Amino acid sequence: MVTQVVVVLDSIGALFFLISFVFAMKNYKHTKNISSYWLIYAIASFIAFLWAGLVALEWVGFFPEILDVVQQSIIASAATAFAIASLLTLLELVKPTGGSTKGKNSY
Repeated sequence: MVTQVVVVLDSIGALFFLISFVFAMKNYKHTKNISSYWLIYAIASFIAFLWAGLVALEWVGFFPEILDVVQQSIIASAATAFAIASLLTLLELVKPTGGSTKGKNSY
């Protein structure tokens, strides 16, 4: 029972990381001045999507020995990318300087 709950929750998490990736890529495409931030966030979201998917596969029983080793480096790289994006925001290294590429009222 616990295994099934973990697989479902990891699958839901993977889905939301994928949605986050799509959202970040749309923002990357539509923002001119802070596009590097959205690219880093998109990369981190995609890596987190891979990690959540691998955790779900591990709990299903798909090569658990290999996935346990692989997913540790994947979550470390996702955490690093999210930390870089957060640090850029915290230090205000990423600042919008005006308008986007689509018009004055679009974001």
